Amino acid sequence: MHRPPAPAFSRTVSIDGNQLTFLPDGPDRFSALLELIGSARTSLRLLYYIFGADRSAGLVREALIDAINRGVQVSLLIDGFGSSATPENYFKELHEAGARFCRFLPSFGRRYLIRNHQKLALADDKIVLIGGFNIEDDYFKSADEGGWRDAGLRIEGPAAARLAPYFDALMDWAVTRHSKIRDLRAIIHRFSETSGKLQWQYGGPMERLSPWA
Repeated sequence: MHRPPAPAFSRTVSIDGNQLTFLPDGPDRFSALLELIGSARTSLRLLYYIFGADRSAGLVREALIDAINRGVQVSLLIDGFGSSATPENYFKELHEAGARFCRFLPSFGRRYLIRNHQKLALADDKIVLIGGFNIEDDYFKSADEGGWRDAGLRIEGPAAARLAPYFDALMDWAVTRHSKIRDLRAIIHRFSETSGKLQWQYGGPMERLSPWA
């Protein structure tokens, strides 16, 4: 008895007016990221734990500078601990071109334990890439090449715009001297969503369980 072939796995689904595309492969994630940066017309907001200084990171940096030169407003927030191996002057050209840049590096003490592992790239408040991948060669190689198997997700639609105010609030907190942890908790609470078919839920230094729990 012959069974019909199983339907091909679809990497794209539609949820509440948003198109979600699953990106499990490193080269596909890298292509999607460069395409997102290259197609941006008004704004780019990027948040990463690790932004390396290798070939992939260099191409992303160049693409961001090109975006600025064509009039796109670029904001980049990276984690100081996760990106500690990246030289301080690596982002000098990007900063001088006009990017709003911050290396998230709280002062030593209890605040130093706060690290930002979130990753996203948001273009024009319309398209966002999220997932477990950082900006470094190992995250964009194929599995056969030994690349990290960190999934990515491309979301296009109205849900993407809801990430913009969260990013802006987080950036403002990061660049403010002596910003308080309770203010960061307030940001997490304010922007975490509890209704709708597609919800953004944020984790962070909170007294109670995170929205994920």
